[in-house]
Amino acid sequence: MSDRQRDYLFFKKTVLDRISGTFCAAKWYEVTLWLYMGANASCHHNPTHRNDSVDDPSLLHNTDQKISERKQMLEGERVDGCHYCWNAEDSGIISDRIMKSYSYAWDDQKKNIPLKVTPKKVEVAFSRSCQLACAYCSPTFSSSWANDVTVNGSYNLVSNNRFNKDIKNKLIPDDDNKYIQAFFDWWPELKKDLQVIRFTGGEPLLHPRFWEFLDVLHKDQDYFGDFIVNSNLIHEKGQVEKFIERTKYLTDNGKNVEIHTSCESSLAHAEYTRDGFKGKLWLKNVNDILTNSDIKITVTTAINNMSVWSFGEYLKMISHLKGIYGKDRISTNFNRVLYPQWHSLAILPEKLRIEIADELKLTFDNLPYLHDDQSIMPFNDLYTYLRNTKFHDPIYSEKQVLTDAVSFYDQFNKRRNKDISVLDPRYVNWIEQTRLELNNE
Repeated sequence: MSDRQRDYLFFKKTVLDRISGTFCAAKWYEVTLWLYMGANASCHHNPTHRNDSVDDPSLLHNTDQKISERKQMLEGERVDGCHYCWNAEDSGIISDRIMKSYSYAWDDQKKNIPLKVTPKKVEVAFSRSCQLACAYCSPTFSSSWANDVTVNGSYNLVSNNRFNKDIKNKLIPDDDNKYIQAFFDWWPELKKDLQVIRFTGGEPLLHPRFWEFLDVLHKDQDYFGDFIVNSNLIHEKGQVEKFIERTKYLTDNGKNVEIHTSCESSLAHAEYTRDGFKGKLWLKNVNDILTNSDIKITVTTAINNMSVWSFGEYLKMISHLKGIYGKDRISTNFNRVLYPQWHSLAILPEKLRIEIADELKLTFDNLPYLHDDQSIMPFNDLYTYLRNTKFHDPIYSEKQVLTDAVSFYDQFNKRRNKDISVLDPRYVNWIEQTRLELNNE
């Protein structure tokens, strides 16, 4: 066990558990705002919801549902939408709720924790516009995914309906979007104590309101918290260079500017799973940012059963970049896909999961630039998860999820004209064996 893991467990025992056994600071101090549909959530693992009224801009965060869920947490109840963390803790893993809460100071008396607060970390999406349609994303967060469903029709999957229809009826036109206006109205007050502002999408660098916000930021130069952008970095029209220029006042003042981009496999494998991804362009932009600015990069992951087979190549790439630019300029994480269920690691047979885990451990142990707490603890959690996880879904059977896995694989390959030669043969064999077993039942 690493020192960081011990710190987290000590924090859980001495701080969180004194408040309640289910308390999570993210429910109070963090919010993601999908302004293009008026939705919000405390973290990406939660289902989204909305407040109809934003006459008071703080209602973007202090919704009736969140206040109810905060009460549940203070009473020690497991909130329904927080299965990601309950699943992790039940598997013996230090969950995101513990790690997120660790960064805040909390009094251990319930009566001192308010139900309405100003968030300290805010994530904003102005639009779902995105030139990628990653296998585990959806029309909710990608216009390219929406185009697939609109042109080719529903995937007709049962265990998760995210690919069965578009959400066009939920979208709010930019010129009549009270949620976007509420955010801009809230900003002068919000920025006073804000620790982190983060932009996501879709792809934020494609949306004019993102650049409008950057113009405000650059003009006023009075926000000095962290500035983070989630970007796929598939850009070749000057967007990356413009972003560096517009945020330079922050890095010049020693403040933290980060780009969180995404990959969890070899670049060839990423071009399969992350439809529209261009490996060489992505790597060029990563290197250009690290060479020409003081911006930090996190290469975040969505580890799934399509691409986990080449996760070792991803680890080698991160280690190589750390060796060139320094361990503090580029970092990684080890997020797993739980939904849609057919992409989860848990539906792989135990023999394959253990085989993958041992291969990855051998690779990881031989990459010295990853031997720090920031990498060791989450990798060990992933290793433990691969070896010990079991499939569980409160609604759908394993057979139904496997049926959807095969159906999605077939449709994804046909609709996107995919070359399956980049896939690990073990994955393809597992799909085909699953297909055979399902047909014989």
